[in-house]
Amino acid sequence: MTKLLVLAMAYAGLTHASCTYNYSKADTAISWTAFKTEKKVPVGGQFTDFNIAVGIKSSPLDLLRSATFSINTQSVDTKNKARDSKIMKHVFSTILGGVSIRGLVKTVNEKTNTAYVFLMMNNQEIIVPMNYKIKNEKMSLNGEIDLLKFAMGDQVAAIQKACYVHHKGKTWSDVKINIESLIVKNCE
Repeated sequence: MTKLLVLAMAYAGLTHASCTYNYSKADTAISWTAFKTEKKVPVGGQFTDFNIAVGIKSSPLDLLRSATFSINTQSVDTKNKARDSKIMKHVFSTILGGVSIRGLVKTVNEKTNTAYVFLMMNNQEIIVPMNYKIKNEKMSLNGEIDLLKFAMGDQVAAIQKACYVHHKGKTWSDVKINIESLIVKNCE
């Protein structure tokens, strides 16, 4: 009988535990995939310098709902220094509003697992729908932007010209975005 009482008390303590959630910057990656050639060959990269502000929240979904971020566009890393240099010179060094992409999560639709992200780049502000997934201690967001909607036609043309041979004359304006992060759970 004593064992049952101890188990019942332990279970009651576990069910009333207060947990908070945050994200792990060290375990977060912001990556992108652009496309070249008529066959739409993917070219991937990531941004290594970014800041995400969420604070400590009561659920993983609340982390997503409260996220604001800034990305240093000069931190492009494709594992190819010559490519990185061309991207920075022909795309990100010429955008308006500085070297930062900023954004925040405006709303979250739990039924469709869609986060609507307010993205600010090149002095343009656009709502970008991103599919999200929260499972165990991992969160991911996936979406797509069209650089032409951000008034970046000149930048697309410039990178296409600079990489004409490698891109076989075709650089696509759509870019896939992927964000992955580990969630840090603390329970008392």
